[in-house]
Amino acid sequence: MRLILNNPLRAAIVLLAMFIVIPSPTFAGSAIPNLTGTWMSAREGIKLAPLPGAGPDSVSHAKIGFQKTTFTFNIEKQEGRCFSGFKSSAMNKERFAGCIGFDNKSVYMADEDGTDQGTLVGPDKMELYYLEANGRHGSTAAVQVLTRQKQ
Repeated sequence: MRLILNNPLRAAIVLLAMFIVIPSPTFAGSAIPNLTGTWMSAREGIKLAPLPGAGPDSVSHAKIGFQKTTFTFNIEKQEGRCFSGFKSSAMNKERFAGCIGFDNKSVYMADEDGTDQGTLVGPDKMELYYLEANGRHGSTAAVQVLTRQKQ
């Protein structure tokens, strides 16, 4: 090590070699994935809903309900890492906004009352985890795998 530090040219060559050999996310990045299109999922979740007449702090009086729901996510617009669209089920339809993480695999979305965080596991498949905390309407936690539909 002392031999390298005594010679500025050798030190520069060693540093250059380290940047070439050791991959860095800043330099090794691939293209940002395009998420536009229609994605389908079967969501599995649980909802804690307050009982009628219970206040928002009445957690011990909550009704628990397990849910399985089919969702359609339509990602209509994407600019760089950010995208928007709507998701729908038999019960409702909501707009959402989202972004792709710097690793080009992490996905983050916010809808009208909750958030999704997930991972792109393939060009046409992503895993999402949904969380919603709403004192008046209850709280929800859910998991789902979305598959992009071929057109």
